[in-house]
Amino acid sequence: GRLREAATSLRLAIQFDPDNLEYRRRLAKLKARVLEVQVLSQLEESRHYGAMTEAELDRTMRSLEQLLENCPKDSELNERAALVALARKDTQRARILAEAAVEGSPEGARFHTLLGRVHGLNGHVGHARREFELALKCDPRDKEARFELDGLLRRHGLPMPGGAHG
Repeated sequence: GRLREAATSLRLAIQFDPDNLEYRRRLAKLKARVLEVQVLSQLEESRHYGAMTEAELDRTMRSLEQLLENCPKDSELNERAALVALARKDTQRARILAEAAVEGSPEGARFHTLLGRVHGLNGHVGHARREFELALKCDPRDKEARFELDGLLRRHGLPMPGGAHG
């Protein structure tokens, strides 16, 4: 469980035997494990973004962006960063991050729902509607997407799909 010490030991071993491919393979594997642990720790830390101070939100966003440099296609990281951006009231950054989440997992209903929310906050009703409908296409039982779509349609006086209750 002492990953950093293990990495240091492997680096030293490579210095003494630079041609040993097994050491290099193990170090690469260990680096991936360290990153995974960091990602999981960061995800856990950023779960309560709504109760964070501005300074905590800024710190969390910086940490998430550093992690995203190594895992730019990670939908969950992009989703988490988009939620932090929303808490910071940075809807443009939230849109970019939510789009990346959708791109990484186009079958993920929750990522479409998040992007729909961001589009709605930015006043892009048509885009928001499309994303909520895509979320429901991915998961017809997604209550959050249904709630968001129904609310969007009501607020803008748009007809409900399939009748009054969708």
